Amino acid sequence: MKGMSLLLLALALLVVAVPVAYAQTGNLAHLLYNTGVDSSKNVLPDGTPDPHYTLYSVPAGSPGTAVKMIANPAWVPTSSSSAWIGPWTSGLITAHPGTYKYRYQLDLSGYDPSTVVIVGRWSTDNEGEMFVNISLNNTPVTTTPQTGYSQWWPFLLNSGFVAGVNTLEFHVVNEVLGDPGTETQNPTGLRVEFLEGNATPVIPEPAFFQLGALAGMSALGLLRLRRKG
Repeated sequence: MKGMSLLLLALALLVVAVPVAYAQTGNLAHLLYNTGVDSSKNVLPDGTPDPHYTLYSVPAGSPGTAVKMIANPAWVPTSSSSAWIGPWTSGLITAHPGTYKYRYQLDLSGYDPSTVVIVGRWSTDNEGEMFVNISLNNTPVTTTPQTGYSQWWPFLLNSGFVAGVNTLEFHVVNEVLGDPGTETQNPTGLRVEFLEGNATPVIPEPAFFQLGALAGMSALGLLRLRRKG
């Protein structure tokens, strides 16, 4: 009988512990990667493709891969937290005029998308527009001016998110000046830093109730056996 009592106690503890087992932190830091860093969030070597940001649309004649750049002297300096990215390794190279579109994907599976709050800052050369799921809402959530490269510009993202994979887009315009590919210093680049991100975790209810029901049925069966004994 003592063994049955202990088993019943263990099953009861299982029911209580299920939500804890499935719970996850509300901090999104593990999902947020700044520009120019690797999977461990260390700054990439110069010219290394950024593994988190895709340069999916560029003006004709431009390289189509976002790489870690050597910052132009006029830009916000590179730090240990992030770096500039763009189609050229050097921030002194003149880029083709037009719009450069970067994509960053954020998987919010396991979180309530209506509770997402992300705070950060960004800088661009030249002006930029930021979008959250542009396919659903073609209105920029924040912008930077033509000389946006000389300082940080804060942003707050708290709407437009959906369950599962979300896409943040950064559209950066390069003005017409100089001969593309030469060192006349009309570059283009993007810099993004996420400072904080939070969302309410969602417990997978089906799994919770299935385990809870199983534990309850087992406990009920043991009680019946105990009464018969």
